[in-house]
This record gives sequence, structure tokens and C-alpha cells, in this order.
Amino acid sequence: MKPYRLIALAGTIAALAACSNSPTVLTPQPKSTATPTAPPPPIGSLGSYQTLATIGSTVDPGPGAGAGDQNPYGLAIATATAGLEVKGDLLVCNFNDAKNVQGAGTTIVQLSPTPGSTPTRFAQSSSFAGCDAIAMAPNGNLWLADYTANNDPIVAPAGTINTTLAQNTWYGPWGEAFNTGTASMPTFFETNAKNGTVTRIHIAPGPTFSFDTLLSGLSYNNGMPGNILAPAGLTYDKATDSLYVVDSNANRVLKIAQATTAPASSYATSAMGFTSPNVSVVYSGAPLSAPISSALLANGHLVVGNTGDNNLVEIDPALGSIVSTKLVDTGAAGAIFGIATTTATDGTQYVYFNNDNTNTVVRLSP
Repeated sequence: MKPYRLIALAGTIAALAACSNSPTVLTPQPKSTATPTAPPPPIGSLGSYQTLATIGSTVDPGPGAGAGDQNPYGLAIATATAGLEVKGDLLVCNFNDAKNVQGAGTTIVQLSPTPGSTPTRFAQSSSFAGCDAIAMAPNGNLWLADYTANNDPIVAPAGTINTTLAQNTWYGPWGEAFNTGTASMPTFFETNAKNGTVTRIHIAPGPTFSFDTLLSGLSYNNGMPGNILAPAGLTYDKATDSLYVVDSNANRVLKIAQATTAPASSYATSAMGFTSPNVSVVYSGAPLSAPISSALLANGHLVVGNTGDNNLVEIDPALGSIVSTKLVDTGAAGAIFGIATTTATDGTQYVYFNNDNTNTVVRLSP
């Protein structure tokens, strides 16, 4: 077919030339200097969300000890209406004190999840010093990871301390998650910033607690408070009994399969990688930048908060791929810490996060 096309083209050019008094001159067009436009984020992804609304200040209103505490780290959504808690309210713990001393905060504040809320004090204790993560049990109990106090308190909905779990040896508690899916074996998970481990706490009737090391050998930077990179944010997926670990110092997210039922100390790292096939790397490298927190979205994706550049990063753990990124603060790096998510009855996804630049909780929505 090619020869016929050439003949036809030659005939067409001859006919055009016969009809013209002067030869046709083709003028080269200048190359475009415009910067290529990045493709729009997928519809429904966090990258397409446009609305940022400030829920309220996280500065402790007082009175007395702890008044003025700031620098919100831990964030959770109340699971029950009990004691001081109202289901759906936001519970936030402050890492710094009123003088902004890193790791000296001792308070938990409570906010209604609507923009313009005023904080109220939920609880204050020196046992909360350097609180950096909160996880909620179905009955409304809060489990705290307290870096400076070096403990893991259980706080009742009334704001009173049930126990600090001092019977276990802690190494700078830095992340917390609760297994919401196995009522027959309620379990908490906690990360340690000073030795690169993930601790698992099983709860038996009584209650009695058993502790084991679920994962060890993760890297950590031995940073001072305010500059800590270590295994941090934990997110539990009850649908698959999977625990996701934000491995901050390595700029990656890990997955531990069968996290509730695996034998104690069955996972560790070595020079060649992980010693168990149940541990895998979900995603590693850019655009993750000193990530420290995470939460699960309704579609099964993870939202991870970067302290390095204030981006929220949406990851599809099934594919191990980035879905979208969303810059949520254009100020100094280190704004994003605790993240919590919820879905409204109409299906709208809300993402709440602590903004340390403004000492507020902010909500991201479509």
C-alpha cells in the first residue's frame, strides 16, 4: 500500500502547485516554551480535596499545671459517648509545655469536630509528659504513647488514669494503634523511638496484659525531642489483620501481616531484609519525606503525613503506589503530626490532622 500512497501524495502536490502563482513556503513554527502541566489528581483522591477548615486551637486552656501546653502530636476520634467524651469528638495531646519546651507537655484537650470549636481540658498529669500518640479502644479508653514519661498509660473516658503499664520496659514510646477487629483478643501496638521496635500488648480478662516484641531492628536517629525519626505512626486494618508502620528514618511504610496472632518476636530485620515473609515494604522513597503519622481511608488507602515538607501522601497499599499528594501547609516544615479519619453518613471522607505551626486541628475535605 505504501507506493500507492506516495503516488497519490505526489499528484496532490502537483495539482496544488499548478493552481498557485508562487511556490508554497512552509514556515517552521516556534517550539512552545510553556512548562508542561502536571496531570490532575484522580477524582476522589486526597489530591483533589480542596477544603481546609480549622477546627480549633489545641493550646490547653488550663487552669493550673499544664495551662498553655502546645505543639499537638497525638490525635484520635472518640469511639464512645462516656464520661467526658462525646462520640466523634477529637482528643489531642500536647507534646510541649507553655514555654515550648520539647517533650514537656502534660495535657490532653478535647474538641468538637466542627470548625470554630473551643478546646476544653480532658486530662492533665505528669504521667503524660511528652505524649505523642493516642489510640482509642471501643469503650472510650485512651491509650497514650508518652515519650518523656516513658510509659503507656490507659486513660478512662472520665480523664482518670487506669494504669501506666509500668510493669513493662519501654524505650521512648512513639506510636500507638488498637486492634479494633478481634474482640476475642483485644490488642494494642506501640512503637519505640529509642530502640527501633514495635511492641504488642494483648489484653486478657482481669484485665491482665502480656507484652512481646513484634518487630525489631528498625532504624532510628537518636534525635532529641523535636528531631526524632524512628518507627512512628501505626495504623491497623481490621479487614486484613494488618499493621502499617511509618518507618520515618528510612522514608518508607511497612506492613505486618497477621499482626494480632503472629508468634512473639517472629519478625526482625537483618542485613538481607526481613526474617519473616509476613513483613513487607509497602512503599519507600519520595514523595515520603520524614513521615511520622498515618491513618486509613475508607477506600483502603493510607494517608501518611510528611514532617519534611507538610504534604499528605495517599498510598494504595495493595499496589504499592502513590495515588496523590496534597500540600496542606506552606509554612515551615514539621507542621503535620497526628492524623485521624472518618466518613460521614453521606460517604464524605474527612481527614483531620494536627498542625504544629498553628497549634490547631485542621480538617481536609472535598
